[in-house]
Amino acid sequence: MESFIKTEVTQKERCFFEQLPEKHFSGTHLTEPFAKTDAGSKPIWKIDRHFKCPVIGACLSAEEHRKLLKKLGYQTKKMSDHRLHRIIMSHINEENRVSLKVERYLRHKYRKQLPDLLDMDTDRFMAEWRDAFRSGDMESSFYAAASRSDLTEEHLEEIFGEVHMLSHANLAVVMQARRDVTLQKEAGHKLAKKMKQEKNRNKAMKQENSRLKASLNEMRKIKEKISRTADSRSSEKRRCRQLEAENADIQARLASLEA
Repeated sequence: MESFIKTEVTQKERCFFEQLPEKHFSGTHLTEPFAKTDAGSKPIWKIDRHFKCPVIGACLSAEEHRKLLKKLGYQTKKMSDHRLHRIIMSHINEENRVSLKVERYLRHKYRKQLPDLLDMDTDRFMAEWRDAFRSGDMESSFYAAASRSDLTEEHLEEIFGEVHMLSHANLAVVMQARRDVTLQKEAGHKLAKKMKQEKNRNKAMKQENSRLKASLNEMRKIKEKISRTADSRSSEKRRCRQLEAENADIQARLASLEA
């Protein structure tokens, strides 16, 4: 069950860390006594090697990695999450400023749960662990399991195996979620493109509609003008017929007088 995570840091980083003045370490000195632990529990650098990487990964968020190393003097602003994890892991196998800082932080983080979890007998603890694992609220129980010195090889194998397989399952879920997000983004891009095309189409239709309305208004004006012209000509024709009738009547009277 060897950890596959590479934990080396560069020689430059090691020199930087070793040469930092004590003020960078928030009052943590190697000569200080280790913070008190419960009877029978192990500090982080003494827990089973197979549990170290999972415990650090499960119990410290990426932001907590960054916070701890920043307090220890590291310039963490441009470091990736993996780089932060590697640095902590490279110092976790022995008692030093980093491992002491991590140990104290975890003891403080789980200070409410640890007393009971470390005081339980193994049977009760394993029952508690299984309940915590099923519920998903397992961080404190996992840290307690790694810290206890009375769990059997079978207990440790069960705990490690469940967490190990959970990491695979979570990875599969994360990858599927990312695929789903990618598909949703692609669908969103297609929808956005279609909506843009539809918007341009609607804009073109509105422009065409405005053009047709203008043409219709122009045709209406022309029709009204033609209609007025036709009415004027009709009136002129009626007047001509009236004048012709009057002229014919006058001619008839003149003919009558001449006779």
